[in-house]
Amino acid sequence: MQKVSLVTKSKRAAVTKVEFLVIIFIIIILIALLYPAIQPPNSDGPLGKLIPVTAPDEKNRVTHTSGISFIPPPDWVQIRDLGPDNPWLRITPRGSRKGRDRAVLMIGRVGDYNQEDRLPDQTELKQFKQFQFQGYPAYERVIHVREPAFDNADVTLYDQYHDRDGEWWHVSYSVVEDLDELPEMMREYINAIRFPPKVDQVKELSNNPETKEE
Repeated sequence: MQKVSLVTKSKRAAVTKVEFLVIIFIIIILIALLYPAIQPPNSDGPLGKLIPVTAPDEKNRVTHTSGISFIPPPDWVQIRDLGPDNPWLRITPRGSRKGRDRAVLMIGRVGDYNQEDRLPDQTELKQFKQFQFQGYPAYERVIHVREPAFDNADVTLYDQYHDRDGEWWHVSYSVVEDLDELPEMMREYINAIRFPPKVDQVKELSNNPETKEE
């Protein structure tokens, strides 16, 4: 009887060890899955403010290879592009990551991003306010949407389209804040954007003898 008891105890101890190892394995898997969601996404500097509080500083101006020139708000350092031949930029504050954005500024020529990137039709444009942007006719609006890229949060979306001599551009600003209008400080950053010349204008300049001599 005593031997049977010892064998039973040994089996129970072995099962306990296996269970313990399984629990440890599960904990490790959970940590691996959850850690990216809870850790600071970028540890190389402070998180960028969703709505800038300081005015644009020319010394921080960035000129992209596509020809777009802009001044990023402080700590807005994450920039996604489509290469030099497609003028389209997506700029986010430090701390953003895929599926968990909190604020995004996008600049692009209409149609350069994908097939869904199009100019609103005349019916849609009636929902926009008309104004002048850098001397060009423009349309803007502010709406509230639920955005998958923002972890399905309620987002304020500012959309602006303007016609630069027949070439349409789209500027948008999305933020996880309940706003009725574009913040004035962000408007200053949008107003500071410089756009590349049209392709035909570049060809004209390159074929102009006077320009070449200069």
